Amino acid sequence: MVTWHALAVEDVAASLGADLRDGLDPVEAARRLGVIGPNRLAEKKGPGLLARFFAQFADVLIYILLAAALVSLLLGELSDALIILAVVLVNAAVGLVQESRAEKALAALRRLSAPRALVVRGGERVEIDAAELVPGDLVVVDAGRVLPCDLRWIEAVALKIDEASLTGESVPVGKRAEPPVDAGAPLADRSVMGYLSTVATYGRGRGIAVATGMSTELGRIAGLLEAEAGEPTPLQRRLADFGRRLGTVILGLCAAIFLLALAEDYLRTGRVEAGTLFALFLTAVSLAVAAIPEGLPAIVTIVLAIGVGSMSRKKAIVRSLPAVEALGSVTMICSDKTGTLTRNRMEAVAWSADGAAGSLLSAGGGFVVTAPVKAPDPAREALRRFLEVLVLCNDARLGASQAQDSELGEGEGRKRGDEGEATGDPTEIALLGLARRAGVEREDLLALSPRLAELPFDSARKMMSVVHELRGERLVLTKGAADRLLGRCDRVMREGTELALDEGRRTSILAEAEAMAASSLRVLGAAFRRLGPDEGRYGDGDGEEEAGASLEEGLVFLGLVGMRDPPRLEVRDSIAICRASGIGVAMITGDHKATALAIARELGIAEREEDALSGAEIDALDDRGLADRLAEARVFARVTPEHKVRLVRAFRSLGHIVSMTGDGVNDAPSLKAADIGVAMGLSGTDVAKGASGIVLADDNFGTIVGAVAEGRTIYANIRRAILFLLSCNLGEILCVFLPLLLGLPLPLLPVHILWINLVTDTFPALALGMEAGDPEVMREKPRDPREGLFARGGAAFIALNGLAEGGLALIAYGIGLRLGGPTETEALPLARTLTFCVLGLSQLFHAFNCRNFTKSLFTIGPFGNASLVGAFLLCAALQSGVVAIPAFAGFFKVAVLDAGQWVLVWSLSATMVAMNEGGKALFRALWRGRAAREQGKGGAGT
Repeated sequence: MVTWHALAVEDVAASLGADLRDGLDPVEAARRLGVIGPNRLAEKKGPGLLARFFAQFADVLIYILLAAALVSLLLGELSDALIILAVVLVNAAVGLVQESRAEKALAALRRLSAPRALVVRGGERVEIDAAELVPGDLVVVDAGRVLPCDLRWIEAVALKIDEASLTGESVPVGKRAEPPVDAGAPLADRSVMGYLSTVATYGRGRGIAVATGMSTELGRIAGLLEAEAGEPTPLQRRLADFGRRLGTVILGLCAAIFLLALAEDYLRTGRVEAGTLFALFLTAVSLAVAAIPEGLPAIVTIVLAIGVGSMSRKKAIVRSLPAVEALGSVTMICSDKTGTLTRNRMEAVAWSADGAAGSLLSAGGGFVVTAPVKAPDPAREALRRFLEVLVLCNDARLGASQAQDSELGEGEGRKRGDEGEATGDPTEIALLGLARRAGVEREDLLALSPRLAELPFDSARKMMSVVHELRGERLVLTKGAADRLLGRCDRVMREGTELALDEGRRTSILAEAEAMAASSLRVLGAAFRRLGPDEGRYGDGDGEEEAGASLEEGLVFLGLVGMRDPPRLEVRDSIAICRASGIGVAMITGDHKATALAIARELGIAEREEDALSGAEIDALDDRGLADRLAEARVFARVTPEHKVRLVRAFRSLGHIVSMTGDGVNDAPSLKAADIGVAMGLSGTDVAKGASGIVLADDNFGTIVGAVAEGRTIYANIRRAILFLLSCNLGEILCVFLPLLLGLPLPLLPVHILWINLVTDTFPALALGMEAGDPEVMREKPRDPREGLFARGGAAFIALNGLAEGGLALIAYGIGLRLGGPTETEALPLARTLTFCVLGLSQLFHAFNCRNFTKSLFTIGPFGNASLVGAFLLCAALQSGVVAIPAFAGFFKVAVLDAGQWVLVWSLSATMVAMNEGGKALFRALWRGRAAREQGKGGAGT
């Protein structure tokens, strides 16, 4: 790859066959376009709608469900088959709607490309479609124009480019044509280059097109984004693993039961009849139906969808359902700085002029200043002149102000008017904002004193000067880099009097400027000079440079102003909450290391110099060395898109579940590489939004904390639903399996089991997904990323409650066989009916046990989840209705129960709550005893 930024203009032109005056010949440009292709980002063709739909069925549980539906259909159980197919199709449709994130991100990248470009061809300026640009074209750029390709500047007049979306720089960077920069310079330091999709904010320039389409820096990012395959979230991985294991166990168990029963029948009778074979096969299918949680895929999807609605009301827009759960399990948030932790807007936060000083820096910011002083009137006038320089030596515009202060007084800098829609360089906008808070408006001054002459800013002088007539005096007003400006001054304004700028005063001013710079402020100085009768009256003639140089001599120094992109007010508290809940926060930015570290210190992300790494330092480390440094480092500055992706992967290699937060084009690959990407909705680019799983509608880092809490609650609700479903299904398995081992008839028919699974299971499971959650959820540490679904007592909970449900149902089965009639055949209808009712109703009662696995139901309130109460009443009515209503009773092959039998059913079913309450009480007692023993050991050791 050619390092164009390291070559002189002549060498670039020679290499590309470019004409620096007349541009490419139109015929040659057309030839190159045919060879190289259009200036567009490549479009990857994704799978068709039908292929994406069938991809939704690539899951072991889905395969088993489809097989069960086919078997049910072959056995004539049409209603069973239709119900199973409906569940599968709904799940596939929801999944289809939620995919294709990479394609959307690439489409957003293509929309960033400039539609038109101004070029010189054959000696004439023409505007063409940007897609027709080719390497070697001579491109003209002025303020406000989006760069149509990657450029090597051959001319730059006061040119500034906003590269924030590509490099993370918070301030537009000055550009120049010569000299070249070092070949190893990072993207943000290549001052002789311009890049596709960045925007010129000031000045003008001409450049040679050195790269188009996928060869540009933006195209390279598009390649990274396309190559970065989306990975499943932790819940998806666990459910996939669970599905594989469950499928294997179910198929093996069904085959074993079928063969065992077949062998037993053969040994007993000496032959196997077709009717017996069919009955045994039906038994195996019944067991499979009992074992498979048919509603699990749909339940998980619907609970996630409920979470999406809840999060959207809290300003977190979810683009992908699994992202909800992933955010709840995050252990490391990697955040971009500009626009995410900061406001992405320069603000004047410190000033010093004529013996007075003020600061908006919060405690710990680092820059120590005195409070504004009540100065005599002449000094107040000098302070006003300082502000007039900042306002008139300025080309930005502010919107209408709603609140202004009449003068710079006590507490200045703490009142901020509404700046409305501002246009221009962010630094100059910040200066206008400072002046507005002091009651000085640019438009008012310009109405009294129009600009007479101007020396624009350039990177060599690092200054800008204008000439105005104010209060009967013609003045040159100058702002610029403090050290350069002091070199042009011979006096300084103090207490309204011009004093000689001796070495002591010069040293004092430089020390003050260095103190501001040490706090990562961008420092500018202001100065002025009264002009003589013949000065400042030059035009565009050959003597302009000499006249300008004379204007910027013998100046009177007025003061300093420090600016920065300030952190968002709410971020520090949000980061503190994250750290208290065991979530690490890392800042990853393209800005300078000192600036990033200063912001990190103020936000509580890092303190020491050792906590920060630059992009060059990252390059010097191999993957193992980088992972070792990540144990401490939390600030990463001057990074490229590749660095961001590498950092995300390094954190993941350490076992972290990583969230990447960002807003720029440069963030897109890392947003996709992370477990969950979070993009800014207001300031974020379409590319970042397209590559993310969650978009923050208010660009508020604090919203992430609420989203994490919501994600944790949603995961807990999904786990509640899963443990509920599996414990219920285990009860069904035991209810079918144990009688088979004892040689008894089937206590439940397939239609009974399917009814329980898809009705009495489904509604309570959904209601558990609406549980409000624990208000102390953010005081908990993140789950171990390797933690399975059945950790923290989950497996024991399933086993014990499955045994309880199955045991209660079999007690009902035994009672029914005893009371139903003198023969087994006569007693079987009542026995199956009692088993059917107890198994279904006990599961409904069991749903209340799943609201909290340790706290008593009566502590959290039995009616605290209105959805669950409603689900219980609805399902209990349905369960009772299919038995009590003759038409349904015939379809379900059940007997009619009398009042005493209904009392028995409800009493046995409600026992589930009593057993769980006893188990929870025992657990709490054991936990308290363990805590007391550990405390005693600690006290003894002390």
